[in-house]
Amino acid sequence: MKNFAHHDAEGTIRALIGVDAPEGIRGGVEPAPGEFVQEVERLDVDLANLGDLDWEAIDRIGERYRVEPHPPAKLVEK
Repeated sequence: MKNFAHHDAEGTIRALIGVDAPEGIRGGVEPAPGEFVQEVERLDVDLANLGDLDWEAIDRIGERYRVEPHPPAKLVEK
């Protein structure tokens, strides 16, 4: 399972995507102009296996974290 964050140059999260696919298979959403996509590991929820979507948990990630875009990308507390 891989999690990806779409973010701007300052690390503000615009979207979170979870992909649960066999190795070598890629998936995701095309980022908007001025956005970047980074794989991130530190999430409070499993985005690819939420079942009944827990939108509040996903919103809290965007409120609590931003992406530190310098390799390796990671989520850091705001």
